[in-house]
Amino acid sequence: MRRIRTASIATLGCKLNQSESDQMARRLAEAGVRLVPFGEAADLCLINSCTVTHIGDRKSRQLIRQAVRANPEAFVAVAGCYAELEAESVAAIPGVGAVLGNRGKERLVEVLREKGLDLGNGQILPGSSVWLADATQAAGREARPAARTRAFVKIQEGCDNRCSYCIVPQARGKGRSRPGDEVVGEIRALSAEGCREIVLTGVNITAYGRDRGSADLAKIARGMGLHGLIERILAETELSRLRLSSLQPEDWDPRFCDLWRSGRLCRQLHLSLQSGSDPVLRRMRRRYNGDRYRRIVGEARDALPGVAITTDVIVGFPGETEAEQLETESFLRDIGFAGLHLFKYSPRAGTAAAEMAGQVDPRVKQERSRRLIDLGREMGDVFRAGFEGSVLSVLWEERVPEAEARKLLNDASEVPCWSGLSDNYIRVYARNPREVAGTIGGARVESLVPEGVAGVALR
Repeated sequence: MRRIRTASIATLGCKLNQSESDQMARRLAEAGVRLVPFGEAADLCLINSCTVTHIGDRKSRQLIRQAVRANPEAFVAVAGCYAELEAESVAAIPGVGAVLGNRGKERLVEVLREKGLDLGNGQILPGSSVWLADATQAAGREARPAARTRAFVKIQEGCDNRCSYCIVPQARGKGRSRPGDEVVGEIRALSAEGCREIVLTGVNITAYGRDRGSADLAKIARGMGLHGLIERILAETELSRLRLSSLQPEDWDPRFCDLWRSGRLCRQLHLSLQSGSDPVLRRMRRRYNGDRYRRIVGEARDALPGVAITTDVIVGFPGETEAEQLETESFLRDIGFAGLHLFKYSPRAGTAAAEMAGQVDPRVKQERSRRLIDLGREMGDVFRAGFEGSVLSVLWEERVPEAEARKLLNDASEVPCWSGLSDNYIRVYARNPREVAGTIGGARVESLVPEGVAGVALR
């Protein structure tokens, strides 16, 4: 029987995948397997793949082959959306020993044992560290320990929407919500381990609870939905910070604004947009328009000054004209986002958009993407500049390497520099002689630095 004593995990794609990688890492550690940084020698290499775009497919294949080359004696297993939709292609890659897809993630240990692997000793190894790597880290940056200041908690899986461009419902299935007791219990456990911030994640978290009460919106209003789950978390846990991942405009609940006033729900609203042109939104089969989106942003900003509004935009959707692109650019400027996540449209076989006329030339997509990247950077700078002289609440995460700190802060100080995230999603850098990782403290903003701000930590 093949012995598995060490394992490494690399994750591509969304926050949901990161949450599921955390869970798989925990299951391996509980079986007595020691987790090591991805790229180091390991008995088991696990790749949690992505298929949201053709780039995700390509990166998944590259990472699988990288794992096989780097660890020719390792057992290589592949999970995630790419493995779910392209199981035969993944299994045909030389060196792949198991294809789990998404449905096999919860049974990871059992599946590996069914493959004839001897995993650990059935006990958590004393002092073992759990290491994960995302796609950037897998390319050479240092991995991060799972026992950290921030964690992702999955509250639901799957999606019942049928956006014309999206393959995720085929990869993830229908919407399924985790029981509230499970979610609250997991957050309590993570908080007890020292985690200060939890990000609630899923394919469509605004649909949380619908499958548990069907389409009965009265039941949702009585607390079975996302609003009710957040209320429970805030009331039943000692968690310092709670952050929401992407919300869908069509499912916006104005009562979220009341929850923010607790001070523990982070001042960030990631509200999915995809396009600022109503005709494009209709072709995408999105269930909102620009006017509804503007109303939601207005409600959020009225309720919570300083809230960071971030979003996703798809560039070059089939049939998108230059005029529609300009509509999107104008819409983005009007809203004034704190950050943009951009995706060049990628045809996915099995989706309606892949069959649409008017597929946009890749060179046009590239140019439009460049314009939006510049606009996003400009809006981000404006948002962060608005906090110069203000004090932000920061969750300090890690010490910055000195060479990087001196470049960022333009000084020669020998006082350690720390990096952290404010409650409204601003990356903050400040020097502090004390060990502050894992603590929440104030920082007065002094200046902008690339993708963040520099400040003075308050004692």
